[in-house]
Amino acid sequence: MMQLACEYIELLRRRGGWLDDWIVDDDEEYYDELIESKKHDGIRVTSSSKHGKGVCANKDFDEDDLILKDQMLVGAQHSLNKLDCIVCSYCFRFIGSVEFQIGRRLYLHSIGTDNDGAFERHCHGNDVGSSTSCSGATNVNANAVPQEVIMSLMAGDMQLPFTDQFALPSVVACPGGCEGELYCSQSCADSDWDSYHSLLCTGSRTEPSRRSALQKFVEHANGTNDIFLVAAKAITYTMLSDLVVASPVEDYFIYIDDLPDSEKEEVVKVTGQLLDALGEDYSVPCEGTAFFPLQSCMNHSCCPNAKAFKRDEDKDGDAVIVALEPIGKDDEVDNVAGYNINRIDT
Repeated sequence: MMQLACEYIELLRRRGGWLDDWIVDDDEEYYDELIESKKHDGIRVTSSSKHGKGVCANKDFDEDDLILKDQMLVGAQHSLNKLDCIVCSYCFRFIGSVEFQIGRRLYLHSIGTDNDGAFERHCHGNDVGSSTSCSGATNVNANAVPQEVIMSLMAGDMQLPFTDQFALPSVVACPGGCEGELYCSQSCADSDWDSYHSLLCTGSRTEPSRRSALQKFVEHANGTNDIFLVAAKAITYTMLSDLVVASPVEDYFIYIDDLPDSEKEEVVKVTGQLLDALGEDYSVPCEGTAFFPLQSCMNHSCCPNAKAFKRDEDKDGDAVIVALEPIGKDDEVDNVAGYNINRIDT
């Protein structure tokens, strides 16, 4: 049936080209509505026979001006990266607290797996959708910190100095009862449930036989290529209706290092063993794969006039594009050649 449909569309293309015009018009209407809804009036999506889709400026931009902040259609954190970063499964903001981030990372590395047994020590750096840095296989010496300290950090019983200056949203559990997905708010939990997760949840609310099948699928994706998880979200999104910001842990330790010596000496007595245990990879960001509707329309260039860049205020998984140089009205906005536009960094 699919083959017959494709052959029919190809026949229509050869007979006059009206279908091409209809598809282009339909695309233009979609992007015009998307840009209007997101208030991105500084750009427009264009189409040409030479380059296909592209993004052009509707106004002048100066160097470092924000061109676009693009919300993802669908995305997923890399499986191994969940060992290092605890983020909202919907918007990818870091959650909990600095203590929770450090404690849970040390705990997961100390046992080598999560509660569902989902994480395996594989590295697919060359696979599409996998982290080239193999996050999750980072060098963490969890045994350098007493287990009771790790558990106190996770439980919130131990507060590190100055972490009140790096406040993070509270952790909200999955409404379906699974332990693999956490959120920064009830709003994000509900949105994820309504958009994708109600069909992918392996929690207690899921019928046992379907839960078993989903668990096998997740294990397969984690052991081969976790872009399958993004594909599953894209499919469920359709069925149901429809990622660089420095880690707060890194920001915290940088803050401690910049304290006056008189203050730092006492603080380091508490934080020093934690930093030593986390090792050189203490600043691992959240990484994943996502589809961005407007950024994906940008053409690549060896001499780009724009780049993907996370500012201090960008705390979620949205794609942020800023100008590398002045861009005039009607100029095409080009991204850096070879940049993986599907990567989530927060």
